Amino acid sequence: TKLSNVTGTAYWSKYHTNLTLNFQNETDCLNGKFQCELKSLTVQGQPTYISKNSTNDDTNACCTIANYKLSQLQAQYETFVSEARNKYEILINQTSELETELTSLKQQNEERKNREICVRGNVHTSPRAQFLLWGSVEALCDTETDGGGWVIIQRRTNSDVIFERNWQDYKTGFGNITSNFWFGLDNIHNLTSRGYTVLRVDLEYQGKKYFAQYSSFSVGDELSKY
Repeated sequence: TKLSNVTGTAYWSKYHTNLTLNFQNETDCLNGKFQCELKSLTVQGQPTYISKNSTNDDTNACCTIANYKLSQLQAQYETFVSEARNKYEILINQTSELETELTSLKQQNEERKNREICVRGNVHTSPRAQFLLWGSVEALCDTETDGGGWVIIQRRTNSDVIFERNWQDYKTGFGNITSNFWFGLDNIHNLTSRGYTVLRVDLEYQGKKYFAQYSSFSVGDELSKY
């Protein structure tokens, strides 16, 4: 087909002629055959011309099919890498969001299970069940007394734990959660601040059992000296 957008520069002397063509589209030089004619006048005024045929197999051609295909593949590769990088970053962000959501769901589920352990009316195989209060604090639940659901804040059945302690021990708690212990004033304050406001005290004296129950019980924070 005829090309309409070709520019060129030429230089000639008595002994040689040099012509350079610039194609508007890089694919124009890949297909077909090109003919170049340079017309001029001799010193006698006679017309003369030089003709040159060129194809894409010409060793002097400025572009080849191999170079063109290579440039196309390079462009496709760069586009592919860019798209892959963008998709990878999106995937990383989505994965991070899913991990955060999964962690939150696990924590919520753990808190829900722990809340269900120490709930009034639940059926348990043991009169006391260990669980994690708020997902992190080891606690003991009385599952039997008056329908169960009591968070035990003190248990003292023998002398294996000494209760003559300093202020710090009574603040943070001491003892063994599986036997005798004091839950700690900080923990008791947090309990009463979150709705655990009924206190029951059970005693056994000379073989007889006694209890007292208070419907409105609360413990202040450390600033108020509890």
